[in-house]
Amino acid sequence: MDIIIAGIATLDEARYFSAMGADWLGFNASGLSADEMKTIAEWVVGPKFFVEVVEGQEELLFEISNKLQLHGICIPIAASIPAFHEGLVVRVVEIPVHERDVMHLNETSLLIKVSSTEEVTHALDVLAQVCSKNTCWIEYDIQQEDAFLLFKQLSCDGIVLRAGASKDQSDDFSVYDSFFENIERLRETSPGN
Repeated sequence: MDIIIAGIATLDEARYFSAMGADWLGFNASGLSADEMKTIAEWVVGPKFFVEVVEGQEELLFEISNKLQLHGICIPIAASIPAFHEGLVVRVVEIPVHERDVMHLNETSLLIKVSSTEEVTHALDVLAQVCSKNTCWIEYDIQQEDAFLLFKQLSCDGIVLRAGASKDQSDDFSVYDSFFENIERLRETSPGN
């Protein structure tokens, strides 16, 4: 099971999540310059780095990839993949999802964004089929404990936490304690994770 932290905005966040065992750290192309991403990445050892872009920001990837080694990119499901990128490509799928949107995806990595259990109920069978033949990450909402249950139901490969919840408390990362406690419980009950 991969632990993926998206939305890294500060060196303190990057160092904290790296120390907690994150496998991937993600930057948002809208939030930081390529130079800021590079500075943070130079101070962190261990995790792989990816960058998230939205539709129309694909040209930023070239500038960012010239500044730091990207192991992956996270792009909207309809965006085109830059020709120069050789790492992992993760497509973002937002729930609600319809079969026609995802069933054509084979050998594609997906980040499934879930904001409520109700939204998933109608799409559970479709998502299970897609996750059985693709690498799937599920995004964890810090208020949404059900994401861990869904993670197990879909046999996901990784769970995504969005950084930034501690912005009001500066260096207080205790808001993430329940996430890492749940990760430990999940690893104890899931062989091979």
